[in-house]
Amino acid sequence: MKKIFILFFLYCFQLPVAYCQFTYWQQKVNYTISVTLHDAEKALDGNVLIQYHNNSPDTLHYIWINLSPNAYKNDRTAYSDQLIENGRTNFYFSDDDQRGYINRLNFKVDGTIATTEDHPQYQDVIKLILPHPIAPHDSAIIETPFHVKLPYNFSGNGHVGRSFEITQWYPKIAVYDIEGWHINTYLNEDSKYSEFGDYEVSITLPENYIVAATGELQTETEKQFLAEKYNKYSFKPKSAAYHPQNLRSIIQHKLIPPSSSEKNKTIIFKQNNAQDFVWFADKRFNIAQDTLQLRSGKIINLYVYLLPSVNSNWINSIALIKNSILARSEWLGEYPYNIISVVETPSTFNNTTKYPALTSISQNADKNELTASIEKGIGESWNYGVLASNGNDHLWMSEGINNFYTDRYFNNNDRKQDRKKSCYSMKQMPCNFDSLILQTVIQEQKDQPIETTTDKFSQANYYLIADVKAAEWMRKLEHDLGQPLFDSCMREYYQRWQFKHPHPEDLKEVFEDVSRKNVDNSFALLDNKGSIENKKAKKQFHLRSFPALGYNNYDNIMIGAAIANCNLPHPKFQFIITPLYATGSKQLNGIGQLKYTWYTNTFFQKIEAGINGERFATKESMDTSGHKIFENFYKIVPSARFYFNHPIKSSVVSWIDFRVYFIGEKSFGNYIDIADSSGDAYYPTSSNNTTRYINQITFNVDNRRVLYPYDYQLQLQQGSGFYRLNVTGNYFFNYIKSGGLSVRLFAAKFGYIGGINIDSYQYQPKLVAGNGTDDYTYSDYFLGRTASYSNPDRPISNQGIATQQLLMQNTGGLKFRFDLRPDLQGQSENCVAALNFVSTLPYFLVPVKNPFRIFFDIGSYSEAWGTTPPTDRFSYTGGLQLSLFKNVLNIYAPIIYSNDFNSALKSDPQQNTFLKRISFSIDVQNIKLKKFVPVAYQTLVD
Repeated sequence: MKKIFILFFLYCFQLPVAYCQFTYWQQKVNYTISVTLHDAEKALDGNVLIQYHNNSPDTLHYIWINLSPNAYKNDRTAYSDQLIENGRTNFYFSDDDQRGYINRLNFKVDGTIATTEDHPQYQDVIKLILPHPIAPHDSAIIETPFHVKLPYNFSGNGHVGRSFEITQWYPKIAVYDIEGWHINTYLNEDSKYSEFGDYEVSITLPENYIVAATGELQTETEKQFLAEKYNKYSFKPKSAAYHPQNLRSIIQHKLIPPSSSEKNKTIIFKQNNAQDFVWFADKRFNIAQDTLQLRSGKIINLYVYLLPSVNSNWINSIALIKNSILARSEWLGEYPYNIISVVETPSTFNNTTKYPALTSISQNADKNELTASIEKGIGESWNYGVLASNGNDHLWMSEGINNFYTDRYFNNNDRKQDRKKSCYSMKQMPCNFDSLILQTVIQEQKDQPIETTTDKFSQANYYLIADVKAAEWMRKLEHDLGQPLFDSCMREYYQRWQFKHPHPEDLKEVFEDVSRKNVDNSFALLDNKGSIENKKAKKQFHLRSFPALGYNNYDNIMIGAAIANCNLPHPKFQFIITPLYATGSKQLNGIGQLKYTWYTNTFFQKIEAGINGERFATKESMDTSGHKIFENFYKIVPSARFYFNHPIKSSVVSWIDFRVYFIGEKSFGNYIDIADSSGDAYYPTSSNNTTRYINQITFNVDNRRVLYPYDYQLQLQQGSGFYRLNVTGNYFFNYIKSGGLSVRLFAAKFGYIGGINIDSYQYQPKLVAGNGTDDYTYSDYFLGRTASYSNPDRPISNQGIATQQLLMQNTGGLKFRFDLRPDLQGQSENCVAALNFVSTLPYFLVPVKNPFRIFFDIGSYSEAWGTTPPTDRFSYTGGLQLSLFKNVLNIYAPIIYSNDFNSALKSDPQQNTFLKRISFSIDVQNIKLKKFVPVAYQTLVD
């Protein structure tokens, strides 16, 4: 047996390394870079010399090289596509001077000119054809000049004015490992996967710039220059400058950036065993510096680079860095580098970027965000900087493990109060809110396995799965093994795999070696959807109540409460009941809904069945005795909605809805004329109670993409003696600078069932925007549902501003209300069609975001094409629109009208005033909750 083992060992030793199961290898790539910053031109000129050590068993004939600046070259890159997919258009519509690229490349390999080939798909990846192969365990020198046009800082790379964040900026060799070449295009959301190597970087720039960079500064004159900054702007405890008030005085004289020095300086940084090199340059940096002694006696240098803002939240930043480093060093292993820097960057976006020995945090971070960002950013030095897993394939190995330790950091007894402070300020938001959101996503069956590649994650799951769920997986593993044994495993993992590229199977092997336990079941969970514990959620009934207010012209102010079983995850059975006491009508009104949800994840993603109801007053009058009396309505609506299933990253939401409206109405009748000194007054002496029904089927598709979004809806209604088919489509054309043009198409077909029924008038489609009486399903909200200046008879006071409200849904939407002339409404017993255009003001006229719009409506109806048409064949309106509260409240000021509308207004001087021509709509259908919640939580409001 012994001889067999020796033969096997010799056999493996003589074979290529890749054939031995237990052999690991990785390439080493050393970089020597000299670069000059041209701050006025926002450009770099440099030269890179790369020592490429081929430690693989393969002979290499070509090398893939990442040219990340080309991701900013145009709007046809994977980076641009990803931003669009995630709802951002700022890069897509950016100017040429805000974009970036890398060029002027001229590769040589060991002094011989080498050719390159473009990648067939990615603009930011090229293939370097080697003039001679690189044999196993051989090396080559690769060098090239390069020029970089720095982009505007859209996402942690580029410039804001003359503040520079230089990341992913030089030609970088792609990773080659046992799986082959890892050709990864540059994305906004990915984990950069790079080879380890030694860096020596010389940076030339105007001498009054301050540079924060990966690695240790080598230039003595620059050390002296920075030492003066430390002495002048020390933030150490008990320092006078440490106080926020003194910080303000230090900063105020630097609010206006100083001019760049005409004289340049060259400074040199070195860092061994790093995946990358990044640097930040700003003339306004204030610097805090301190040292920290680790348990082994090793002393490291700590730096904080601050921008000139009055942000006292950073005062304790040095202490926060120390606490984080000591905690991670205890849990995983000693911090490996000699330096750590934290940089405050301009707040063009909320972001924290993590690189070896350096992390940057956006300027607008508040105190609690800053604490969490510093802890998590520094933690990436372990779980990304040193344990350099392929984050594109196994994102959780950096983000999830790091998030696990961040949670442990804040759950420490000494920091639980900080944890509570960093939770949402709303009293109902617990500290485990992220976990509750995750469970909700799982319930909605919109989750993905932890072992999902970065490019396949939905934007919400990028965080909820790779961070939150992966951290829960780690906690389960910790619970199963016990914390002492778990910590022993992780410390061994860190020691065994530091400065390497571990895979999930390597982590698993360590756990089994150290614990002597089989963890197959635990690691199998990485490939599963659903909860980590795989247990049914406990049925919970949480009753919530909160004050509710309402108002209309007849009920006046309504006071009550909303009572609901709000909870996360959502209960399958949900209800909300809102009783409201009306101070005007003295009656009990309200809204209520009961709903049950089935999650099927088959052809339908989910099915909702429920019933809702409402009751409100619709008109007010006096009876002959002087008492107030009211018209009112109630409705009961059973419904079922089926949501179609779409791919996890799809921006489309579609459903088909079946419902029946059962409507009861009380209306005035038998008016009598009682004359007094003020003239005739018509008093109702009785009321009529009627009921009716409407069957409705609706098919709706909504593509919520940020670029050119659209939706369309087909709806069929049927009631006693009629049917009606409505078609509505909306399309938004984005403008290059900002805003865009919204186009709405509306068409309706009406018909009788069983002969002409004159009672079907209110169901007939109309060309102009409707009033409250046209809302025959009571689906919109009106200040005065029956308000009309065409009926000013006493004692029914039903005028005022409510007469200027329009109904936009299920009408042609022409902004013209003239109740005195029914013949101008475009009411049709057959067909109606209209186009509505709404445009933001042109950027060249108003180059700032504003609520003003230009609208134009045009349409026609069947009767206009008859032999004796009541109006011209085409009617139109146009003017200015003020859109408020995310287009929920829209105010219209018409300026131009078609001939019939114009003539009608001229015939009524009382109505033909600027204020009377103004109208408004309350468009509750435009309330899009997704606009108000973070991306990770948007699944709650689909």
